[in-house]
Amino acid sequence: MKIKLWKFLSIAPVTIVALSASCSSKKTKEENYLNELIKNSEITANKLKLFTTAQNNSSQQNLKALTSLEQDIISTKTLLAKKDHTNAEIISATEKLLLTTKTAQQNLEIETLITNLTTFKTVFKASREQNAELREKYDEYITKIDSVISNRNLVELKNLDKEIKELALV
Repeated sequence: MKIKLWKFLSIAPVTIVALSASCSSKKTKEENYLNELIKNSEITANKLKLFTTAQNNSSQQNLKALTSLEQDIISTKTLLAKKDHTNAEIISATEKLLLTTKTAQQNLEIETLITNLTTFKTVFKASREQNAELREKYDEYITKIDSVISNRNLVELKNLDKEIKELALV
């Protein structure tokens, strides 16, 4: 029996070390979720940076959302790096980062829709010169686009974008 045990132990240390290493780095599902949220937040932050350079109100809003998001990402990473964080701290950080990310994603979605509608407007302007029959319809959509862009209402932007795509005017 002792010989069999000794043979087992001569092989086992590698396995035991490997198992103990994986056990010590085991993360809770909340920590894993928070890590995924951090990755998504960083992607959102990188995309939103594109819309912070112009000197207008929307760029200032985007910059504010971006700054807040980046600060929350840093504080969340700092919390995760601490060895003695509690589950309540993880949940609180997740909620805060989730809210900030959602705000930044909404700003990003608005900017993306505005870019799409601006492209449609450019196409409509070129198309109305070539097609006199649809000139009135193009002018109507150009006016709608200008109005919706100036309001910056997400629902209106989505609806007009969808309407134009469904009509296949582009």
